[in-house]
Amino acid sequence: MKLKKGSMSALSIETRFCHEWVSSEALEKLSGELQRAHTLIRDKTGAGNDFLGWVDLPADYPADQLALIKECAARIKKQAQVLVVIGIGGSHLGGEAGLQFCRGQNYNALATDTPEIYFVGHNLSASAWQEVARIIGQRDFAINVISKSGTTLEPALCFGYFQDLAQKKYGTTAAEHIYVTTDKASGLMKQQADERGWTTLVVPDDIGGRYSAFSPVGALVWEVAGISLDTVLAGANQARQDLADMSLANPTWVYAGTRFLLGQQGKVMELYASYEPRLSLLGRWWQQLFGESEGKDGRGLYPATIDLTQDLHSLGQYIQQGQRLMLETTLALEQPVADQTIVLDPLAAAKWPYLHDQTISFVNDHAMRATIAAHAAGGVPNILLTLARADEWHLGYIMYFFELACALSAYLLGVNPFDQPGVNAYKDRMMQSLAG
Repeated sequence: MKLKKGSMSALSIETRFCHEWVSSEALEKLSGELQRAHTLIRDKTGAGNDFLGWVDLPADYPADQLALIKECAARIKKQAQVLVVIGIGGSHLGGEAGLQFCRGQNYNALATDTPEIYFVGHNLSASAWQEVARIIGQRDFAINVISKSGTTLEPALCFGYFQDLAQKKYGTTAAEHIYVTTDKASGLMKQQADERGWTTLVVPDDIGGRYSAFSPVGALVWEVAGISLDTVLAGANQARQDLADMSLANPTWVYAGTRFLLGQQGKVMELYASYEPRLSLLGRWWQQLFGESEGKDGRGLYPATIDLTQDLHSLGQYIQQGQRLMLETTLALEQPVADQTIVLDPLAAAKWPYLHDQTISFVNDHAMRATIAAHAAGGVPNILLTLARADEWHLGYIMYFFELACALSAYLLGVNPFDQPGVNAYKDRMMQSLAG
């Protein structure tokens, strides 16, 4: 199954390595439930419907926010050699995943005409913050703190540390180096921003954190890195149009339906697998998206990520022969980011004559195909998603695909895709403990 962008396939889904567990007839029987779930999203009538702003955001992006994002990004690029992004969960995962997807895992070492970008505030490690401060050294820096309320402890404490560094370095002009992405009208962070004169970008009221990557939450980071938000949104909007189809020709239906039926057969875990390092952090973003959306009332698949072929030499043993608890979803690229003709020492070349004049992508593709087949034969169903390439347009496309598929999946399970009451359990106990 493929969706077209001109003459290129934007996205394809392959489920033949699930057929032992999920037949086409089973999916057909589920199509009524899939239609019901999709209708709840389209008509905005399901649980949590006041957090469906992400559905039409790629087409209806507020012009004032789009202009402000670009203006702030231009200012940051002029005033800073380093951008420190402070946030946790949905406040940083989308931005960081998109940066790696489009610019690679070594962006900071290779960036020449854009600032280095470091993500902090997603832990309570003073050493992690201090390391970034040492990396900054005497260079100019800017801060983008992302928090709708301003009361989540990890980013709040981290922001206090970097705010103090900015105050010591820039004095009365420190406010010019601080950019706050927060609620438009209320909350501690908004109050601080108004009183201190910090530039403010808005987290939309109708978009929750894990669905917020296209908003200023992720978009400012991307623009600073030279990733065109316009192009990302164009890809997301194309996905929005393509994936509106209410039938099993829609890959979100196939993906959501297949994983739901596998869950009914006792699979309790879904592994996101990728064979390209640029796709790794997208898996971390996917992990939060599905974990917080589905993991309620004792339901939902446990989402985890693996990096292949690296993890085939550790977790690969368990996946192949451990408990049969899991399914695997592999995200692949049709067109490699780069390629390299294989070069071998003559003795090694004699051992593998079939690799003569082949490329690394040729071997990687065979490794992926062989692994999927082996895992399926070992009792692990596999879904293969293939994206045409890793660029800005396809970043928008794949993120929108997963957002829609996740909402569908949660509604199939009968849970609200957009709340996360369980997150507050640790927060409440932590605050009680801290208060004595």
